[in-house]
Amino acid sequence: MEKLIPFAQINLFLVIFYAIYWLFLRKETFHQVNRFYLIGSSILSVILPFADLSSVKTWALAGQIQSLVYEYDLPELVVSQNTEHKLNWVLIISILYLTIVAFLFLRLAFGVARAYAIVQSPSFNESNAFSFFGIIKIDKKLPYFRTIRAHERVHTLQLHFLDLFFFELMTVFFWCNPVVYIYRFTIKNLHEFLADQEASQTLPTVADYATLLLSKQFKIAPEHLFVQPFYNKSTLKIRIQMLLKGKSNNWAILKYGVVAPILLMAVLVSSVSCSDNSVDKPVEIDIIEDVKSEVPPPPPPPAPNDMSLFKAKETGPKPIFTAVEQNPEFIGGQAKMYQYLGEHIKYPAAAQRANISGRVFVKFVVEDDGTISDVEVMKGIGFGCDEEAIRVVKSMPKWNPGVQNGKNVRVYYNMPIVYKLD
Repeated sequence: MEKLIPFAQINLFLVIFYAIYWLFLRKETFHQVNRFYLIGSSILSVILPFADLSSVKTWALAGQIQSLVYEYDLPELVVSQNTEHKLNWVLIISILYLTIVAFLFLRLAFGVARAYAIVQSPSFNESNAFSFFGIIKIDKKLPYFRTIRAHERVHTLQLHFLDLFFFELMTVFFWCNPVVYIYRFTIKNLHEFLADQEASQTLPTVADYATLLLSKQFKIAPEHLFVQPFYNKSTLKIRIQMLLKGKSNNWAILKYGVVAPILLMAVLVSSVSCSDNSVDKPVEIDIIEDVKSEVPPPPPPPAPNDMSLFKAKETGPKPIFTAVEQNPEFIGGQAKMYQYLGEHIKYPAAAQRANISGRVFVKFVVEDDGTISDVEVMKGIGFGCDEEAIRVVKSMPKWNPGVQNGKNVRVYYNMPIVYKLD
């Protein structure tokens, strides 16, 4: 399931960044800036979930977010009830998803080849004007040849065809996210705004250029992949509206500053996500007719963040630390702890009958004498799972207490316990 987290983050970032564009930027006439924003935000959405942001974790704010959002000091404990028939839905959905991606990629390749063959046809070029992958085709018999050529040269010189290809690939790999199709449509409009802005200067007034677009003197070419026709019925209205729209005030460029805090938050969330996904791996315990399997030792806990060593939550007469110089430890180590939990935890019968699965978040405190106290469910799923999680955590024997500045201290821990019916 962890492998799906970056994919979900990519789609979430795409939605957030486009929402910013829609709310603040789409009505502005800074077309080139908007173009780079859409391209850059798409690339960032794909890169952020996979980027190595370990240095960001040293930021104080990142540590606070980790405390608020994750704060998992222990790996997940997965309690699964085996059945005779196993069906891995994640694998099935992944295969189906990748099959559709492969089909769409092949269709894209076929579409490019077919479009190239069509634009080479003399009949297609007759009374037509368009650009295709940097190639400009204009019938010289068309009136306003100079204006049309200026329009198509903008598409070619600014490499608009690369933008189109990039967003076509985005729709291939993220076909289930409707926002990527809106990205593609929006970037096409921006291309036309940029080309119209330049080409309209070849005529006395912008109104003359708008009249040229409306005159329908050009043959309407059928829609083919990466073909950018001078006249495009689907975008004509919005192009004319943008042409006649007054230039945005210079102060409006300050709106792009709203991207900075959103980007900062995305980086912080990604750094925390990458940290927790890479360090703490779930420990699985299979329950088969009350016989528990031996549990492999989990990875060692991460070293405490230097900036968070001396942070503590004041709750009562003694502070509760979230990170210390020497972490509390179950006697015998984490492997023994999970072995103990595997031998004592049960999958509640009520939850099995109701086909209940899910994650229970248990928080507890390892006291300065090693006892377990303040066991509480932060988020549960009911049907006896919450009570069972509390029971088994409370039943743990004394730990070796945590140490800070040479003294035993109270330390706060979280443990996610996953109940899973296979």
